[in-house]
Amino acid sequence: MQRLFYGEFDIDSKHVAQLTELTRGQGNILKSLNIKEPSTIVDIQDV
Repeated sequence: MQRLFYGEFDIDSKHVAQLTELTRGQGNILKSLNIKEPSTIVDIQDV
């Protein structure tokens, strides 16, 4: 499986934690293992 990247960004006085979108292959692997796909946006907080 390819890597899933995590990034944190400050946008418009918000701190956003985000994952890259899954590739088709990653989604297929998670689906075959009955694992729910993670949300792209992990967290949003006021700065």
